[in-house]
Amino acid sequence: MLNKQPPSPLPLPPEQIDKLIGIETGTGFWVTDPVVVSVNGNEFIYLDSLTDEYWESIYQHEELRNDQCESKFVRLFEKNAGDIVICMKASSVGEWCPGPIGYYAQSSSGIIWSYKKELPCIIGTLPIVLLIGTFILIVAFIVSITNNKQKRVKDIEPAYR
Repeated sequence: MLNKQPPSPLPLPPEQIDKLIGIETGTGFWVTDPVVVSVNGNEFIYLDSLTDEYWESIYQHEELRNDQCESKFVRLFEKNAGDIVICMKASSVGEWCPGPIGYYAQSSSGIIWSYKKELPCIIGTLPIVLLIGTFILIVAFIVSITNNKQKRVKDIEPAYR
C-alpha cells in the first residue's frame, strides 16, 4: 500500500554528505533514522520524532540496517529526485500495529530523500482475533461438557432411588 505523498528531501546536515550508510531502528516505536557519513568522515543521524526533526552528530550508533529497496521504490525516488546512488529500507516497530517501513535514498546530488510506507493494521490485530476466537471456543467447550455432565447426573439419579 503506497502512500499518496511523494518522497520528500530531508534537510541538509551540517556537513556535505558523502554517502548514506544505513538506517537505525532501535530507538523506539515507528523509528527509522538514516545515518550518513560526511566528506570529512563524520557521521550524522537524522532524528525524526513527533515534535522535532534534526541532524545530530554521532560517534557511535546502534547496528544499522541497510536492506536494499525494491525496484519500484527506486523508480519512485528517481521520479522525484533524479538519479539515485543508493536506496535502503528498514522496518520500524509499531505498538499495536506494525510500524511503517522507512525508505531512504541518496540522489546523485547528495541529498537524502525519505518515504514511509504504512502497513495494514490487520496483520497486527490478527493474533488478537485468533486469541479471542480460541477463548470463545474453549468457553463453549467447557459449557458443553458441564451441561452434558449435569444431564447424565439427572439421568442416573432416578436409578438410585
